[in-house]
Amino acid sequence: MKTKILFFFLLIFSISSWISISYASVQHVYLNNTGTTEWHYFCSVDTVIVHKPSIAMNSIYWDPPIGPNISGQDSVIVTSTNTGIWHFYSDEVDKYIYIFIISSPPVEPACMANDTSFCTSTFNLPLNAQNNLPGGHASTYLWSTGATTQTITVTTPGTYTVTITNACGVGVYDINVTQANPNAPHLGADQVFCWGSGSVLDPLSTNVASYQWSTGATTPTITVDTTGTYWVYLVDNNGCSGRDTVQVTTLVPIDAPICYVEFDTLTWKNNINWTINLPGNADSVRIYKEYGLNFLPIGTVSKTINHFLDIASTPQSQSYRYKIAVIDTCGNESELSSPHKTITLLSVYDQPSNIYTFNWSFYEGLVVSYYYLNGIDISNNVTQIAQVNWNIDMYNYISPNPAFVKYYIGFETPDCNAKTNVIVKSNWVIKDSLLTSVHEVGIIPFSIFPNPASDQVTLQIDATDFQVQLLTTLGQVVLSEYNVKTLDVSSLSKGLYIIQVTVAGTVSKQKIIIN
Repeated sequence: MKTKILFFFLLIFSISSWISISYASVQHVYLNNTGTTEWHYFCSVDTVIVHKPSIAMNSIYWDPPIGPNISGQDSVIVTSTNTGIWHFYSDEVDKYIYIFIISSPPVEPACMANDTSFCTSTFNLPLNAQNNLPGGHASTYLWSTGATTQTITVTTPGTYTVTITNACGVGVYDINVTQANPNAPHLGADQVFCWGSGSVLDPLSTNVASYQWSTGATTPTITVDTTGTYWVYLVDNNGCSGRDTVQVTTLVPIDAPICYVEFDTLTWKNNINWTINLPGNADSVRIYKEYGLNFLPIGTVSKTINHFLDIASTPQSQSYRYKIAVIDTCGNESELSSPHKTITLLSVYDQPSNIYTFNWSFYEGLVVSYYYLNGIDISNNVTQIAQVNWNIDMYNYISPNPAFVKYYIGFETPDCNAKTNVIVKSNWVIKDSLLTSVHEVGIIPFSIFPNPASDQVTLQIDATDFQVQLLTTLGQVVLSEYNVKTLDVSSLSKGLYIIQVTVAGTVSKQKIIIN
């Protein structure tokens, strides 16, 4: 069982720093001429002489609280033996006089001496400085708050001082008022935890009669798994209550968009790009590619990397759809991003009409205003050939410039990682005289492995008399052998090359990547 919550107001008192005492003197009291009751207070060291009202002339009569009546006297002496309620009578005035002889200076009030405890959440402490001496309220009061009343109510912790004055002297008393709560509900510091897990909220209180949570639960503890502000209100077995609040934050994986997917001119593979401004709790990015009706993961990279090269792609022959997901520091994966689909450019050259016909697939995932057809010469200079609207997917290039050895289609879009725009490119189309497809298969069946390669390439072919050549994409021969099935490519620069096999005048070609 959990105990109740108590709010304690601890009263720490100290004896007055000083008390002043009156010294003996003769005090005269002159009664007024009305019939109203008068109150007078004196110290026991004083001699008190009470004089009749000035208009009282006939049938003067004094009735003391103790002892015989006194007649015909203009004044009387009051001592500690006859202090109390006197009655004065004459033909002219009839009244009561309360004359009290106080025996000592002010004493420490009870409210300044006793500890007081409360079990309410509101600080509200009355302090009553009454001195219970003969004569009742025979004092004046001055509090450090400026109040002159006998009682004050304090609502904040602090040191309070009261100065009490009576006929015998002055007393000054201090009280230190503090608020303490040794068994308050305590839900702890604000919490942050991973999505998919939960946190148990426990107020750590005992002797509790009832619980009320912000969720509506009435159990001693609750388990939370969503972001929010939670509070608990407790009532103990003595009716005391308390409340505490905690903020809980769940780290939810946040997705990020793909910027664009384009053809990588170095590797001839698809390159997926995304923003460098990933969510703060990102740890890595997972890349997905479409296979049939599903998207399957093809790789995961650190959050410090903002692109992924799909080595298994063949952009010359087909388009691909990609998505990405963000993996957060808890290991949770976000929703997949919207898909992006690449452009595939194909071409056919009609020699009799000298027309190059280009066809391409539309890019998906970005808004395209125009497609730009570009030609590349042997020095890698790029020239725009044509601009076509977003809804057109072909172009007839009449009388093509013979200097162009490669072509690509592209469109302009803002780069999500920089202020300038980028041109998202399709695959390159090589001039027909060099290569017209990804894999030309003639009557010479052969295969190569590994592909990609870095040191050696092995040729598998049934022919015994053949020539094998390694060409750049521009048609430059960088290696040529006869009847050699193992080629040393370790000295070649990285990039895309073409292996050309010739047997009895028949030529077959395949692509290979040197990495």
